[in-house]
Amino acid sequence: MTALEPHASVAATSLTLLDRARQADAAAWHRLVDLYGPLVHHWCRRAGLGGTDAADVGQEVFTRVWHALDRFHRDRPGDSFRGWLRTITRRTALDHLRHGRRHPAPAGATDLGPAALAADEDPDAAELDVERAFLHRRALALVESDFEPVTARAFRAVVIDGLPAREVAAALGITTNAVYIAKSRVLARLRAELSAG
Repeated sequence: MTALEPHASVAATSLTLLDRARQADAAAWHRLVDLYGPLVHHWCRRAGLGGTDAADVGQEVFTRVWHALDRFHRDRPGDSFRGWLRTITRRTALDHLRHGRRHPAPAGATDLGPAALAADEDPDAAELDVERAFLHRRALALVESDFEPVTARAFRAVVIDGLPAREVAAALGITTNAVYIAKSRVLARLRAELSAG
């Protein structure tokens, strides 16, 4: 394995993360929860749920997702796993709020309450951008661990920091072509990770 190849632990499969999770692939399921769990927690906190309640609702969300994953399909333009997950989270949080939270919301939490949460079905463009950025940062954190450190550093330097490939190559002691290969490989993994979107 060269310095720019993924670690051997990365599954070499054409199946998406969701397809693998549907087939009861434990690693894919854990990756799905690792990727989307923080976003579910973010939505729970926006709904005014405190730490323990948010954690309880998050667990219930993923229990519901596990049982319904085979029913998720992208039949219409705009359908996405993230939108489906947001709906499940909203409904689960509503159920929790209707039955009375067990713990008070933390200071500074937005307490939308059941009525406002029910009305918040279609997030605005700004909230979608926040969600997308949140998910991309989380995916990058997960994907980077699948690559050798030099590959991750090359990707971050070129894509995140915007440095020229030639400069990155010199700093890392690799060729400019190796920097482009690193960028391509990490981007491909990010696309695969986020294909459920």
